[in-house]
Amino acid sequence: MNCQSCGSEVMEGAAFCPNCGAAVEQVVKTAPVIQQTPEKPLGMKWFKFTIYFQLFACALINFYNGLMMVTGAQYGAAAAGVYANFPTLKFIDLGMGGLSIALAAFSLYTRFQLAGFKKHAPQLMYSMLVLNLVYIVAFNVLASVVLHTSTFDARTYGNITGAALLLIIDVIYFGNRADLFKE
Repeated sequence: MNCQSCGSEVMEGAAFCPNCGAAVEQVVKTAPVIQQTPEKPLGMKWFKFTIYFQLFACALINFYNGLMMVTGAQYGAAAAGVYANFPTLKFIDLGMGGLSIALAAFSLYTRFQLAGFKKHAPQLMYSMLVLNLVYIVAFNVLASVVLHTSTFDARTYGNITGAALLLIIDVIYFGNRADLFKE
């Protein structure tokens, strides 16, 4: 630091210049003040939608679809004829119907784990959505092979797209709220 009167070098902390004797102003160095704005708390609307509607609706739809498949009710009065012409389809329907009912139970289990803020709950949610995607594709591939025609239609593609979008949204949403799931 230099004297403001004569320009001579003055030692740090000295009260007077050793050359001219002028009083030296002490420069107090302070850290810059950083204004911190409080973070806006993350909303919980999607979480509430997920635990109060999405997972219950998924469970009901999977249970209904599973019941329809296990009983052959999706073919109505033509079920006997469909199974007579495509006997392998009955085994596919029984197996996939059972899986659909299991997915319904898994949806409910996932719902209660999320509602309890369990540490593994977001991973259960991702798993449930991936299993639903795999289920939709597997059933349609198997049915297409047995029926010798594609069963992939607009509804199937809509289901695949919806499940994929939910998965992406949930990965982002629950990733931002990982600190909530500690137990």
